[in-house]
Amino acid sequence: MKPQLEKVVIAGLPVLYRVARRLTRHSQEAEDLVGQVLLRAARGWHNFDGRHARSWMITILKNEYCGMKRQQASAPAPTTLDDQDIAWCGSVFTEVLGKISSEQLISALEQLPNDSRLVVVLCDIEGMSYDDAARSL
Repeated sequence: MKPQLEKVVIAGLPVLYRVARRLTRHSQEAEDLVGQVLLRAARGWHNFDGRHARSWMITILKNEYCGMKRQQASAPAPTTLDDQDIAWCGSVFTEVLGKISSEQLISALEQLPNDSRLVVVLCDIEGMSYDDAARSL
């Protein structure tokens, strides 16, 4: 049985925002991106088979992000994240930050190509299985 769109959105919204925030590096851009994802999901809901809802929405997010990047004439300058920005990332960063500095971690993550960074975010930060992440990508 296919779940209701509202339930899928409510369950997936925190993950969508965290992934969008990590990709865009800007909270306002992440909010705009998630809004576009929700609009696309609502428009395409009749075609969705009801399986792997989180992966389906992350796939939409990835496609929207790639489309957004193609449309931009120049890439925005990356922002510097401080410890307060990192706090929302959860326990993974808390554990890792005890071993390396936050600057080293953010620098290493930001140096990854977008596709690689998305894999790290989905699997290591969001805790998705490799199968779910692969379906999303």
